[in-house]
Amino acid sequence: MILYCIGMKHLIFFLISSFLLISAPQARRPRKERPVAKAWIAITLDGTVLSERNADDVRSIASLSKLVATLVVVEEGLKLDAVTTMIESDWKIAAGGSRTRLKRGKSYTNRDLLHAALLGSDNRAIPALGRAVGLNALSMVVKMNVRVRKMGLKKTLFLDPTGINYGNISTAREFVRILKEVMKNKILASVMKKETYTVKRKGLRSIIYNNTNILTRYGKYNVQAGKTGFNYSAGYCLATIVKEKNLPPVAYVVLGSSGLLKRFGDFYLIRRSARSTASKMQIMDKTLHKSKKYHVKTMSKGKSLQYTGKISTRRKTPKKNSLSRKTAKRTAPRHHKTRSNSVSSKNRH
Repeated sequence: MILYCIGMKHLIFFLISSFLLISAPQARRPRKERPVAKAWIAITLDGTVLSERNADDVRSIASLSKLVATLVVVEEGLKLDAVTTMIESDWKIAAGGSRTRLKRGKSYTNRDLLHAALLGSDNRAIPALGRAVGLNALSMVVKMNVRVRKMGLKKTLFLDPTGINYGNISTAREFVRILKEVMKNKILASVMKKETYTVKRKGLRSIIYNNTNILTRYGKYNVQAGKTGFNYSAGYCLATIVKEKNLPPVAYVVLGSSGLLKRFGDFYLIRRSARSTASKMQIMDKTLHKSKKYHVKTMSKGKSLQYTGKISTRRKTPKKNSLSRKTAKRTAPRHHKTRSNSVSSKNRH
Protein backbone atom coordinates (compact mmCIF):
# COMPACT_ATOMS: atom_id res chain seq x y z
CA MET A 1 0.00 0.00 0.00
CA ILE A 2 2.85 2.36 0.87
CA LEU A 3 4.61 1.55 -2.43
CA TYR A 4 1.36 2.17 -4.28
CA CYS A 5 0.98 5.67 -2.71
CA ILE A 6 4.59 6.58 -3.53
CA GLY A 7 4.04 5.46 -7.13
CA MET A 8 0.87 7.57 -7.42
CA LYS A 9 2.70 10.63 -6.09
CA HIS A 10 5.40 10.22 -8.72
CA LEU A 11 2.76 9.77 -11.43
CA ILE A 12 0.85 12.90 -10.35
CA PHE A 13 4.10 14.92 -10.20
CA PHE A 14 5.04 13.72 -13.69
CA LEU A 15 1.63 14.66 -15.14
CA ILE A 16 1.63 18.14 -13.55
CA SER A 17 5.18 18.93 -14.72
CA SER A 18 4.36 17.72 -18.27
CA PHE A 19 1.25 19.94 -18.35
CA LEU A 20 3.24 22.97 -17.21
CA LEU A 21 5.90 22.38 -19.86
CA ILE A 22 3.32 22.05 -22.60
CA SER A 23 1.30 25.09 -21.52
CA ALA A 24 4.35 27.31 -20.97
CA PRO A 25 4.81 29.94 -23.75
CA GLN A 26 7.45 28.84 -26.21
CA ALA A 27 10.42 31.15 -26.66
CA ARG A 28 10.16 32.86 -30.03
CA ARG A 29 13.12 33.55 -32.20
CA PRO A 30 13.84 37.25 -32.48
CA ARG A 31 12.65 38.62 -35.79
CA LYS A 32 15.23 40.06 -38.14
CA GLU A 33 15.02 43.82 -38.31
CA ARG A 34 13.90 45.02 -41.73
CA PRO A 35 14.15 48.42 -43.42
CA VAL A 36 11.11 50.65 -42.98
CA ALA A 37 11.69 52.61 -46.19
CA LYS A 38 8.93 52.46 -48.79
CA ALA A 39 11.32 51.73 -51.64
CA TRP A 40 15.00 50.98 -52.08
CA ILE A 41 17.62 49.42 -54.29
CA ALA A 42 21.22 48.31 -53.88
CA ILE A 43 22.91 47.71 -57.21
CA THR A 44 26.47 47.50 -58.50
CA LEU A 45 27.51 50.03 -61.13
CA ASP A 46 27.52 47.31 -63.79
CA GLY A 47 23.84 46.55 -63.10
CA THR A 48 23.83 43.57 -60.70
CA VAL A 49 20.92 44.01 -58.27
CA LEU A 50 21.86 42.98 -54.73
CA SER A 51 18.71 44.07 -52.90
CA GLU A 52 15.52 45.86 -53.89
CA ARG A 53 11.97 46.62 -52.86
CA ASN A 54 9.44 48.62 -54.88
CA ALA A 55 12.38 49.91 -56.93
CA ASP A 56 10.10 50.94 -59.83
CA ASP A 57 7.48 52.76 -57.73
CA VAL A 58 7.24 56.47 -58.51
CA ARG A 59 7.81 58.60 -55.40
CA SER A 60 8.69 62.17 -54.42
CA ILE A 61 12.44 62.66 -54.14
CA ALA A 62 12.67 66.02 -52.31
CA SER A 63 16.19 67.52 -52.20
CA LEU A 64 17.70 64.67 -54.20
CA SER A 65 16.57 66.95 -57.05
CA LYS A 66 19.53 69.20 -56.28
CA LEU A 67 21.89 66.65 -57.81
CA VAL A 68 20.37 67.23 -61.24
CA ALA A 69 20.13 71.01 -60.68
CA THR A 70 23.82 71.30 -59.84
CA LEU A 71 24.75 68.94 -62.71
CA VAL A 72 22.96 71.27 -65.13
CA VAL A 73 24.66 74.46 -63.90
CA VAL A 74 28.13 72.87 -63.87
CA GLU A 75 27.63 71.58 -67.42
CA GLU A 76 26.50 75.09 -68.42
CA GLY A 77 30.02 76.30 -67.55
CA LEU A 78 29.76 77.44 -63.92
CA LYS A 79 32.85 79.43 -62.88
CA LEU A 80 33.62 78.36 -59.33
CA ASP A 81 35.67 81.42 -58.35
CA ALA A 82 33.16 83.94 -59.72
CA VAL A 83 30.98 85.82 -57.22
CA THR A 84 27.16 85.78 -57.08
CA THR A 85 25.01 88.10 -54.96
CA MET A 86 21.99 86.75 -53.11
CA ILE A 87 18.76 88.56 -54.08
CA GLU A 88 15.15 88.59 -52.89
CA SER A 89 13.88 86.24 -55.62
CA ASP A 90 16.10 83.46 -54.22
CA TRP A 91 14.01 83.54 -51.04
CA LYS A 92 10.72 83.51 -52.99
CA ILE A 93 11.74 80.43 -54.97
CA ALA A 94 12.80 78.65 -51.78
CA ALA A 95 9.67 79.60 -49.82
CA GLY A 96 8.42 76.74 -47.66
CA GLY A 97 11.81 75.07 -47.47
CA SER A 98 14.30 74.85 -44.64
CA ARG A 99 16.14 77.83 -43.21
CA THR A 100 19.28 79.29 -44.71
CA ARG A 101 22.46 80.82 -43.33
CA LEU A 102 23.15 82.82 -46.48
CA LYS A 103 22.48 86.56 -46.20
CA ARG A 104 20.38 88.73 -48.51
CA GLY A 105 22.41 91.21 -50.49
CA LYS A 106 25.70 89.48 -49.66
CA SER A 107 28.03 87.97 -52.24
CA TYR A 108 29.49 84.46 -52.21
CA THR A 109 31.67 82.53 -54.60
CA ASN A 110 29.94 79.93 -56.71
CA ARG A 111 32.19 77.36 -55.06
CA ASP A 112 30.69 78.33 -51.69
CA LEU A 113 27.15 78.14 -53.08
CA LEU A 114 27.80 74.72 -54.63
CA HIS A 115 28.95 73.37 -51.25
CA ALA A 116 25.96 75.02 -49.55
CA ALA A 117 23.58 73.26 -51.97
CA LEU A 118 25.12 69.78 -51.86
CA LEU A 119 26.44 69.54 -48.30
CA GLY A 120 23.97 71.73 -46.43
CA SER A 121 21.06 71.28 -48.88
CA ASP A 122 20.50 75.06 -48.91
CA ASN A 123 17.52 75.89 -51.14
CA ARG A 124 18.52 79.54 -51.77
CA ALA A 125 21.85 78.46 -53.22
CA ILE A 126 20.20 76.66 -56.16
CA PRO A 127 18.50 79.65 -57.88
CA ALA A 128 21.63 81.73 -57.21
CA LEU A 129 23.75 79.12 -59.03
CA GLY A 130 21.23 79.18 -61.88
CA ARG A 131 21.55 82.95 -62.23
CA ALA A 132 25.35 82.54 -62.31
CA VAL A 133 25.01 80.71 -65.65
CA GLY A 134 22.12 82.82 -66.98
CA LEU A 135 19.24 80.51 -66.00
CA ASN A 136 16.15 81.50 -64.04
CA ALA A 137 14.20 78.92 -62.03
CA LEU A 138 11.90 77.95 -64.93
CA SER A 139 14.83 77.56 -67.34
CA MET A 140 16.60 75.35 -64.82
CA VAL A 141 13.58 73.05 -64.56
CA VAL A 142 13.39 72.74 -68.36
CA LYS A 143 17.11 71.94 -68.55
CA MET A 144 16.81 69.38 -65.74
CA ASN A 145 13.98 67.52 -67.51
CA VAL A 146 15.84 67.56 -70.82
CA ARG A 147 18.95 66.21 -69.09
CA VAL A 148 17.18 63.21 -67.53
CA ARG A 149 15.44 62.41 -70.83
CA LYS A 150 18.88 62.18 -72.42
CA MET A 151 19.71 59.57 -69.77
CA GLY A 152 16.69 57.56 -70.92
CA LEU A 153 14.67 58.15 -67.74
CA LYS A 154 10.91 58.09 -68.36
CA LYS A 155 9.47 58.22 -64.84
CA THR A 156 11.59 61.11 -63.51
CA LEU A 157 10.06 64.60 -63.55
CA PHE A 158 10.97 67.98 -62.05
CA LEU A 159 8.61 70.88 -61.33
CA ASP A 160 11.06 73.03 -59.36
CA PRO A 161 14.87 73.08 -59.05
CA THR A 162 15.14 72.71 -55.26
CA GLY A 163 12.93 69.70 -54.44
CA ILE A 164 10.44 71.61 -52.28
CA ASN A 165 7.67 70.79 -54.75
CA TYR A 166 6.10 67.38 -54.09
CA GLY A 167 5.82 66.91 -57.87
CA ASN A 168 9.55 66.21 -58.21
CA ILE A 169 9.39 62.45 -58.69
CA SER A 170 11.47 59.46 -59.70
CA THR A 171 12.02 55.80 -58.87
CA ALA A 172 14.82 54.19 -56.90
CA ARG A 173 16.03 52.35 -60.02
CA GLU A 174 16.03 55.43 -62.24
CA PHE A 175 17.77 57.56 -59.64
CA VAL A 176 20.74 55.18 -59.74
CA ARG A 177 21.32 56.41 -63.31
CA ILE A 178 21.36 59.99 -62.03
CA LEU A 179 23.85 59.08 -59.30
CA LYS A 180 26.19 57.45 -61.80
CA GLU A 181 25.99 60.47 -64.11
CA VAL A 182 26.69 62.92 -61.29
CA MET A 183 29.63 60.84 -60.05
CA LYS A 184 31.26 61.16 -63.49
CA ASN A 185 31.44 64.94 -63.01
CA LYS A 186 34.73 65.59 -61.20
CA ILE A 187 33.61 68.92 -59.69
CA LEU A 188 30.45 67.49 -58.13
CA ALA A 189 32.13 64.25 -57.06
CA SER A 190 34.84 66.16 -55.18
CA VAL A 191 32.19 68.17 -53.30
CA MET A 192 29.97 65.21 -52.35
CA LYS A 193 32.90 63.29 -50.83
CA LYS A 194 33.63 66.02 -48.28
CA GLU A 195 32.63 65.72 -44.66
CA THR A 196 32.59 69.47 -44.01
CA TYR A 197 33.21 72.81 -45.71
CA THR A 198 33.70 76.32 -44.33
CA VAL A 199 32.53 79.47 -46.11
CA LYS A 200 34.85 82.38 -45.32
CA ARG A 201 33.91 85.86 -46.55
CA LYS A 202 35.43 89.17 -45.51
CA GLY A 203 33.18 91.02 -43.08
CA LEU A 204 30.89 88.01 -42.56
CA ARG A 205 30.81 85.29 -39.96
CA SER A 206 32.16 81.96 -41.17
CA ILE A 207 29.59 79.33 -42.11
CA ILE A 208 30.40 75.66 -41.49
CA TYR A 209 28.45 73.19 -43.62
CA ASN A 210 28.49 69.60 -42.38
CA ASN A 211 27.55 67.04 -44.99
CA THR A 212 24.01 65.78 -44.35
CA ASN A 213 25.19 62.43 -45.74
CA ILE A 214 26.78 61.27 -42.50
CA LEU A 215 28.35 58.24 -44.20
CA THR A 216 31.20 60.59 -45.19
CA ARG A 217 32.19 60.73 -41.51
CA TYR A 218 33.00 57.03 -41.29
CA GLY A 219 36.26 55.78 -42.77
CA LYS A 220 34.97 52.36 -43.81
CA TYR A 221 32.51 53.95 -46.24
CA ASN A 222 34.40 55.38 -49.19
CA VAL A 223 31.62 57.68 -50.45
CA GLN A 224 31.88 58.36 -54.19
CA ALA A 225 28.68 60.40 -54.45
CA GLY A 226 25.62 61.11 -52.33
CA LYS A 227 22.80 63.39 -51.22
CA THR A 228 19.98 63.35 -48.70
CA GLY A 229 16.47 64.73 -49.01
CA PHE A 230 13.26 65.30 -47.09
CA ASN A 231 9.80 66.69 -47.44
CA TYR A 232 6.51 65.46 -46.00
CA SER A 233 5.53 63.65 -49.19
CA ALA A 234 8.90 62.02 -49.91
CA GLY A 235 9.83 61.14 -46.33
CA TYR A 236 13.53 60.82 -45.52
CA CYS A 237 15.61 59.87 -48.56
CA LEU A 238 19.21 58.89 -49.22
CA ALA A 239 21.06 58.31 -52.49
CA THR A 240 24.73 57.37 -52.35
CA ILE A 241 27.46 55.35 -54.02
CA VAL A 242 29.81 53.59 -51.63
CA LYS A 243 33.05 51.70 -52.28
CA GLU A 244 33.88 49.27 -49.49
CA LYS A 245 36.67 46.81 -48.92
CA ASN A 246 36.03 43.45 -50.62
CA LEU A 247 33.05 44.85 -52.54
CA PRO A 248 32.76 46.68 -55.89
CA PRO A 249 31.14 50.16 -55.87
CA VAL A 250 27.46 49.86 -54.98
CA ALA A 251 24.73 52.46 -55.47
CA TYR A 252 22.13 52.68 -52.69
CA VAL A 253 18.87 54.61 -53.08
CA VAL A 254 16.51 54.72 -50.07
CA LEU A 255 13.16 56.47 -50.50
CA GLY A 256 10.44 57.12 -47.93
CA SER A 257 12.19 56.23 -44.69
CA SER A 258 10.62 57.25 -41.39
CA GLY A 259 13.32 59.31 -39.67
CA LEU A 260 16.35 61.56 -40.00
CA LEU A 261 18.71 58.84 -38.80
CA LYS A 262 16.42 55.93 -39.64
CA ARG A 263 17.30 56.27 -43.34
CA PHE A 264 20.91 55.48 -42.41
CA GLY A 265 19.70 52.56 -40.30
CA ASP A 266 17.82 51.35 -43.37
CA PHE A 267 20.98 51.82 -45.42
CA TYR A 268 22.90 49.63 -42.97
CA LEU A 269 20.28 46.83 -43.15
CA ILE A 270 20.13 47.01 -46.95
CA ARG A 271 23.94 47.04 -47.11
CA ARG A 272 24.09 43.92 -44.92
CA SER A 273 21.66 42.13 -47.23
CA ALA A 274 23.59 43.35 -50.29
CA ARG A 275 26.90 42.04 -48.92
CA SER A 276 25.31 38.67 -48.22
CA THR A 277 23.94 38.49 -51.76
CA ALA A 278 27.27 39.56 -53.24
CA SER A 279 29.03 36.82 -51.29
CA LYS A 280 26.60 34.18 -52.57
CA MET A 281 26.93 35.45 -56.14
CA GLN A 282 30.73 35.44 -55.77
CA ILE A 283 31.14 39.05 -56.87
CA MET A 284 33.16 40.12 -53.84
CA ASP A 285 36.12 42.23 -54.90
CA LYS A 286 38.87 40.28 -53.16
CA THR A 287 41.68 41.98 -55.07
CA LEU A 288 41.02 45.39 -53.53
CA HIS A 289 43.30 45.09 -50.53
CA LYS A 290 45.48 42.15 -51.63
CA SER A 291 46.46 43.29 -55.11
CA LYS A 292 49.01 45.67 -56.55
CA LYS A 293 48.60 47.80 -59.65
CA TYR A 294 51.17 47.82 -62.37
CA HIS A 295 51.40 48.86 -66.00
CA VAL A 296 52.13 46.59 -68.93
CA LYS A 297 53.42 48.28 -72.09
CA THR A 298 52.35 46.73 -75.35
CA MET A 299 55.13 46.42 -77.91
CA SER A 300 52.98 47.01 -80.99
CA LYS A 301 50.95 50.11 -80.06
CA GLY A 302 53.11 51.43 -77.26
CA LYS A 303 50.06 52.02 -75.05
CA SER A 304 50.00 51.54 -71.30
CA LEU A 305 47.41 49.07 -70.05
CA GLN A 306 46.50 49.09 -66.36
CA TYR A 307 46.14 45.64 -64.89
CA THR A 308 44.91 44.90 -61.41
CA GLY A 309 45.75 41.49 -60.09
CA LYS A 310 47.48 39.58 -57.35
CA ILE A 311 51.23 39.53 -57.79
CA SER A 312 52.86 36.53 -56.19
CA THR A 313 56.04 37.44 -54.33
CA ARG A 314 56.78 33.89 -53.25
CA ARG A 315 59.77 32.30 -54.96
CA LYS A 316 59.43 28.89 -56.49
CA THR A 317 61.78 26.49 -54.76
CA PRO A 318 63.07 23.52 -56.78
CA LYS A 319 61.92 20.10 -55.66
CA LYS A 320 64.42 18.02 -53.73
CA ASN A 321 63.94 15.00 -55.97
CA SER A 322 64.56 16.39 -59.44
CA LEU A 323 64.30 13.00 -61.16
CA SER A 324 61.00 12.33 -62.86
CA ARG A 325 59.17 9.03 -62.69
CA LYS A 326 60.22 8.13 -66.23
CA THR A 327 63.86 8.80 -65.42
CA ALA A 328 63.56 6.71 -62.25
CA LYS A 329 62.17 3.84 -64.27
CA ARG A 330 65.02 3.95 -66.74
CA THR A 331 67.69 4.02 -64.02
CA ALA A 332 66.15 1.18 -62.00
CA PRO A 333 67.23 -2.38 -62.97
CA ARG A 334 64.63 -4.27 -65.01
CA HIS A 335 64.98 -7.58 -63.17
CA HIS A 336 64.33 -6.03 -59.76
CA LYS A 337 61.33 -3.96 -58.58
CA THR A 338 62.25 -1.71 -55.71
CA ARG A 339 59.83 -0.81 -52.97
CA SER A 340 59.77 2.83 -54.04
CA ASN A 341 58.74 1.87 -57.59
CA SER A 342 55.92 -0.34 -56.36
CA VAL A 343 54.59 2.47 -54.13
CA SER A 344 54.70 5.01 -56.92
CA SER A 345 52.81 2.66 -59.26
CA LYS A 346 50.01 2.34 -56.69
CA ASN A 347 49.74 6.11 -56.31
CA ARG A 348 49.17 6.54 -60.03
CA HIS A 349 45.79 4.77 -59.95
